[in-house]
Amino acid sequence: MGIQENIEEFVGKAKDALGGLADKAETVAGDLAEKVGPLVEKAKDTAGPLVEKAKDAAGPLVEKAKDAAEDLVDKAKDVLDGPDDPKS
Repeated sequence: MGIQENIEEFVGKAKDALGGLADKAETVAGDLAEKVGPLVEKAKDTAGPLVEKAKDAAGPLVEKAKDAAEDLVDKAKDVLDGPDDPKS
């Protein structure tokens, strides 16, 4: 048996092995997609209402924060425009 025949045999075996691995990988990927697909859909279905609830809960807090910030700005202006301010 010559070197060329050994190389051809080696390449043939490697090709067969890789082909088998590719087939297995395709099967595993397909199985994984089947199992994960419903979970992704369930997560999407669950996330939508949760986001809405979070927005609803955050709305009043955002308003309170805005009001508090406005109060602080007004107080800061009062301090800056105190009795010693030439603009008064």
